[in-house]
Amino acid sequence: SRILEYMRLRNYGVTVKEMRAMLMADADEALLLLDKKVEELRRQADRISAVLEEHKRVHAWQQKRRIKPVDWEVREVEAHYFLPHTMDSNFIRDERIYPLLKIWTSWLPIAKSAMHLKAVESGDKRYLPCWGIILPKSIAERYDIPTSEVVEEFPAGKAFVYHFAADESAFSMEKLSRADHPAFRQMKTLNLRPADNLFLIVEMKLINPDGSRRGGYGRFVMPILACLLQVLRQTNRIRQPKVAGNRLESVRYLQAG
Repeated sequence: SRILEYMRLRNYGVTVKEMRAMLMADADEALLLLDKKVEELRRQADRISAVLEEHKRVHAWQQKRRIKPVDWEVREVEAHYFLPHTMDSNFIRDERIYPLLKIWTSWLPIAKSAMHLKAVESGDKRYLPCWGIILPKSIAERYDIPTSEVVEEFPAGKAFVYHFAADESAFSMEKLSRADHPAFRQMKTLNLRPADNLFLIVEMKLINPDGSRRGGYGRFVMPILACLLQVLRQTNRIRQPKVAGNRLESVRYLQAG
């Protein structure tokens, strides 16, 4: 019967080290300890549920990339948090980052690796790239994922979203700092201008047999300047580029906004 009791406690998540103290406690204290274990299990279950939900979305998204490696749309994007960690290939020296980074990375793949591009005026550079972890604000609030003053918050709004499967050059900090990416060129054909804060979100990265990087899948989220949106709404039109595979339904969505 003692073995069965140990098995019961193990299924609660009680460690071998904790079992003796729990079995020797009085009934009320033992129940309180089990309540704490159940709360831990509930958090784990919530996280697993969130991972399953996210995988379902990613699976459907990647199936679309098999049919159409590159696609785009203009739509509303929700507010999100960004935790920076690497600038110019060097970890940022800010001790406030790393306790949060440990927690946030435990929420991958719901949280995502992402590059933040901030508009700058510096020689031939148009953007300052910074790697970090991006997380929807709604997810952080739903699961009580901690934030602090080092976390940047970006509001909800309308954005040009560029979906792609590409080689490693599509993730190059050097090229992206010069706005050298197909997403910028596609946006230009639509007569749209990006706002000052852009995000390249990594869905999956792949490697070659020799360990070298061979690209992967990503989304480029490029908020649109509000002044241009007002013009688009007033004219109720957007000039159509003569490019095969346009997402006309996305353009109509923008007009209706």
